[in-house]
Amino acid sequence: MCPHRGAVFSYHSRHVLYPYTDTDREACNVFYVWEMLRPLMKGIPMYVIPNTVIYDPPLLCEYLRVNQITRMLFTPSLLEAVLNTSGLDFERDLKTLRCIIFCGEVVTTALFDKCLKVLPWIQFLNLYSVSECHDVAIEDLNDYFNKNKDALKTRKFCPVGKIIPGCKVVILDEFFNVQPVGASGEIYVGGPTLARGYLNRPEVQAKRFIPRPESLPASFGDRLYRSGDWGYMLSDKSLEICGRCDSMVKIRGYSIETQAVEAALMSLPMVHACVVLVKGEEGQDKFLVAYIVPEGQTTKKKIREALKLRLPFYMIPSYFVFLSSIPVVPASGKLDKTALPPFERQSGEEEEAMEGKAGTETEKALAQIWREILQIKDIDIMESFFDLGGHSLMATELTNQIRQKFGVNVAVKDLFTYPTISSLAQVIDAANQALDSDGSGSVRVVPVIKPTLNLEDEIKKHDQGILNMDMQLRAFWRTFSFYKNRFTKGRIFLTGATGFLGAFILRELILKTKTYIVCVIRVLPDTTPLERLKQTLQQFGIIASEGSEQTDEQAIVEKELSTRTVPVQGDVALVNLGMTEEEYTYLTTDIDFIIHAAASVNMVYPYSALHGPNVMGTANILLFACSGKIKPVHHISTDAVFPHGMKDCSEDDECLDYHTKLMDGYSQSKWVAEQLVRQAGKRGLPITIYRLGNMAGDSKNAYWNPADFTLLMLKVCAELKMAPDVDWDMEMTPVDFAAEFIIQMIKNPTLSLGKTFHIVNDKPLKARLVFEWMNANGYPVQIVSYDEWTNRVCEVYEGQQLHKLVENYVGGPSFFTSMSTYQTDQLKQTLKSLQMEYPYTDRIMINNYFTNLAKHNVITKQISYVGAGKKLEGKVAIVTGASSGIGWSIATILADVGAKVAMAARRIDRLQELGVELSRRGGAVICVQTDVTKKEEVKELVSHTEMALGPVDILVNNAGCMYYTLMSNLHEDEWEHQIDVNIKGLTNCIGAVLDGMLSRKSGHIVNMSSNAGRKGFPGLAVYSGTKFYVEGLSQALRQEVCGSGVKVTCIQPGDVRTELLSHSTDTEALKLFDGSGKTQILDPEDIAKAVLYAVTQPDYCAINEILIEPKEAPV
Repeated sequence: MCPHRGAVFSYHSRHVLYPYTDTDREACNVFYVWEMLRPLMKGIPMYVIPNTVIYDPPLLCEYLRVNQITRMLFTPSLLEAVLNTSGLDFERDLKTLRCIIFCGEVVTTALFDKCLKVLPWIQFLNLYSVSECHDVAIEDLNDYFNKNKDALKTRKFCPVGKIIPGCKVVILDEFFNVQPVGASGEIYVGGPTLARGYLNRPEVQAKRFIPRPESLPASFGDRLYRSGDWGYMLSDKSLEICGRCDSMVKIRGYSIETQAVEAALMSLPMVHACVVLVKGEEGQDKFLVAYIVPEGQTTKKKIREALKLRLPFYMIPSYFVFLSSIPVVPASGKLDKTALPPFERQSGEEEEAMEGKAGTETEKALAQIWREILQIKDIDIMESFFDLGGHSLMATELTNQIRQKFGVNVAVKDLFTYPTISSLAQVIDAANQALDSDGSGSVRVVPVIKPTLNLEDEIKKHDQGILNMDMQLRAFWRTFSFYKNRFTKGRIFLTGATGFLGAFILRELILKTKTYIVCVIRVLPDTTPLERLKQTLQQFGIIASEGSEQTDEQAIVEKELSTRTVPVQGDVALVNLGMTEEEYTYLTTDIDFIIHAAASVNMVYPYSALHGPNVMGTANILLFACSGKIKPVHHISTDAVFPHGMKDCSEDDECLDYHTKLMDGYSQSKWVAEQLVRQAGKRGLPITIYRLGNMAGDSKNAYWNPADFTLLMLKVCAELKMAPDVDWDMEMTPVDFAAEFIIQMIKNPTLSLGKTFHIVNDKPLKARLVFEWMNANGYPVQIVSYDEWTNRVCEVYEGQQLHKLVENYVGGPSFFTSMSTYQTDQLKQTLKSLQMEYPYTDRIMINNYFTNLAKHNVITKQISYVGAGKKLEGKVAIVTGASSGIGWSIATILADVGAKVAMAARRIDRLQELGVELSRRGGAVICVQTDVTKKEEVKELVSHTEMALGPVDILVNNAGCMYYTLMSNLHEDEWEHQIDVNIKGLTNCIGAVLDGMLSRKSGHIVNMSSNAGRKGFPGLAVYSGTKFYVEGLSQALRQEVCGSGVKVTCIQPGDVRTELLSHSTDTEALKLFDGSGKTQILDPEDIAKAVLYAVTQPDYCAINEILIEPKEAPV
């Protein structure tokens, strides 16, 4: 029920704004009741167009020509139908038309552009009018686009203009709060023109007409009409309409704006007109159908290919139907949904439809599998699985079903080589036709075909080639003079915020700067960008998880997240970064810096699978950086842009010559991305490149990327209780350090712009050290051959992530031994300027990592520390000469009472056998091959021990040798060997530990002397001399360190049952002076007990010497 005053307001406003002339003649059919009186009230003739004429374009044009019509109201759909009709002479038939008024639907800029080309003499008005409130706003489109010439290219829809005088419009959010200028919301209309309501429809009445919120003035009236349109007010008080609120649908968990899909289609040159509808039942069966009027010759495949550059996969329609025109309802001129043809029949595309149909039995079976997995009814066998919405989880399910159905083993990476049903069916048929070599009928493997790929051509294809940046660049560099705090208080555009490094970069920005951060985020089903961002931050402990206690730092991050961070839905791989035109345009001038951390990291996938996010994403970011104003780009690259196995890779190396040596898709895609950044840098764009090595967990809480190769290796080794015997430099950099350094570079542009930094650990730990630490700290692992370890991994983790990496990426033990090494001179120099230090991996960091990983239930500690509650709990001991005899017994007894023992000797095979035996007994031991006569090896022994076990508390200098020899027989080599081992070796070992013990004010040095150190024995002259040296050194050292907390003990054994006696070659000396066979001599365990006695005394008690001899053979 509409009052007359609504029509009166409408008539009056248009009479004033766009008055008639004496020669006007108006025609009317659409909205006839409202329009018939408008011209008559001004004495202008009004022509009633019959229903038989209005929707027949040739008849309509003839009617307008014969009656010399000058003004008419059209719906956009109706005029589009007229313009699409071939054979009409518009210059003849419509030459008298001077004004066309659009009403009833949104006017696309594509339609208006065509109107300007075909009907340039006509004035076009865009009227926003609704039955429930009459005319609301109107815009002269000719005038608007004449003043805003670029708008036809940048806008998708035409503006509706300024509010008509007397009409009241307000933009409200979902809580009925008034939105400021520029903020979007639902359009509400008030004032005197509102309808009274709906007749006998109380539910609709209550929904559409609401009481005026108290925040609005009384001039709006008592009620507001809820239009259902989404829009915002401009600064000139014009109204902008974005679309319908009710055009938002949810399909498979994704929220989709159908008008956004239509707008993307309309931006394609091959699409003249379109409409997108939702079909199917609620829930998992809903899908999109696009009805398209094509422009020229095109195909569904071409449209899909173009559309996937503009929209995420879930917004790509499942069906495309080609039409000659969009049908309209005769009564209103709006879309006639009932007249649209069924989407199953692709009229006009018989040939293409035949090409896309499954023909062979294999194709039909594959198509059925795809339908079930993708939940799409219409499958084109020439379309890519991934273009149709497939992702990694679906791909895994697809490979499993193919294996079950066809007996062919297809890896996920093979799907990128054969992404269509057509290509995959051919491979499956070929595999099934080939006989197994052994005739066993086992599952066949898909043959590997490496697609040809020229990475240099990829650079040329994606290089934006932005020129004419001179003025913007001059403006950018002047910011150093005018805005010194811009680098700590500016606006940051961060990609990859839901990734591992990106999340910590966001944390660092929030905690260490005052910047505002815009995060572009790709949405997931049933999740908003903010929800996804918070889930990531919770996953990495940056904000507290639900129900957990919040730290002060987490509270700060969560608070600042809501005030300084804006999550924006988008996708870097898409045009305009997947954002709306308005958001993109605004941000090009608002953003000050870009941190491009978004990338897809997968070591198994080929280049084609990573091209979108890694290459297209970078190209789009560079275009964004050059649009509006210049924005420096901090690009996160990778050390993988160098080929595997290179040594001393330089930060200054641009990697131009390595593209043919890159074997995996990740390295290839990141190489192309980095080269695109470098090309932009050479044109003047301020850039900084960070080549990252392996990002480990944060240094405080060890939150780690769950897909990280190193973490997966450690986790699997702990679970299997075995580790591979490989020479692997386990390179790790804490992620929070990398994030901190990157933010410091943003804050200090003079140190960063134009440079490349290797954020890589140039002193990585050997993996064996880490495995030994695990073994000594409750994560028992046995070192086994690589093949044995690999077989076990394949057996236990078949199909899981590490298994795929080992099988498809690692290949063999040479992968570990040929790791590239990197120079970090630029990084070190910059860190020195910033007074920062690189956090090299050490025992403390490893301990922190494993402690927290166990706390997070990522790695499970298998056993508690075996030394708990025992005499030497927590003590670390080095025992030299531990591969046999006394050394072995000492290592055993110390381990049994809780010490962590480093067993050192030259005979590594024997040492490892004994080490395995001790480990089985529950001892925490490591084995280190060491020649004590070589100072560097001794230092490495101590370093190795401190890394794996901790600071050395006890040193047992047990390594020694003894030869019976008469001086007159001149066995000089044996003399020299005794001097080297017994004197030089002992001195080297003391020198390696003494400084550490003194600095800690704690330690115990146990020197294995002999009763021959108290009395010279014939036949053992040189040996006795070396032991006198041990005694003299020990006595003097004991005096020197008195009061320092360091103890020095000499153990002085007599004859002991060891293999030493068998080493003597001077039979004459043995016969004369060896008395070991004349009485019962000591066992090695007796000496070990003496050592244990000495090292288990209270701190205040020092055992300086222990003389232990056979009872019947005293000195």
